Amino acid sequence: MLDNPMHPREQRREQRQEALEQAMNSVRCGAKTRQGRACQSPAMKNGRCRMHGGKSSGAPLGGAHGKFKHGLYTKTSLKFYEDMKKVLTETFTLINR
Repeated sequence: MLDNPMHPREQRREQRQEALEQAMNSVRCGAKTRQGRACQSPAMKNGRCRMHGGKSSGAPLGGAHGKFKHGLYTKTSLKFYEDMKKVLTETFTLINR
């Protein structure tokens, strides 16, 4: 029964062997690791592995971010505060002349 090439155990072994060969022949990441060597993890479409430039595009902005509370330090708020500071300093310089 073990000599039968259609035996399920033999099929699984062949599938594992093919998957292993495919993984061994895949393109490698090549990013510089902390040890100073090239990373040997398989690369994705962008040429880097999941640890050196993978899928993440960063944290979401605004209310979609888990730590978003009040919007006091958003980009638009900070720009508004900066503009107001300029207006106030100009006003105080005009008054104190």
